Amino acid sequence: MTIADDMHNLLWLFNSSSFGLFYYFQTLFHFLGNRIIRSLRSQLFSSIVRQEIAFFDKNKTGELINRLSTDTTVVGQSVTMNISDGLRAVVQALGGISMMV
Repeated sequence: MTIADDMHNLLWLFNSSSFGLFYYFQTLFHFLGNRIIRSLRSQLFSSIVRQEIAFFDKNKTGELINRLSTDTTVVGQSVTMNISDGLRAVVQALGGISMMV
């Protein structure tokens, strides 16, 4: 075996492990995002249910349902994306620092 073969094998191993980690983190963030959305919907629903009758006279039920489904999804996805971007930045910074050392 030559050095070129060893480098090729190392590169293949690195690429396959990188793909595995990417898939793992993608699945993890999808799962966490769904949990955040479910928690937000539950909290918002319990808050809506505790309102007085006058609240429902002022606000249309369809609008409340729309906000319950749409707004919680948007907030949950943005939180998940911010966490993902933050972790990516930390990994890139650590990689950059390790290359400098």
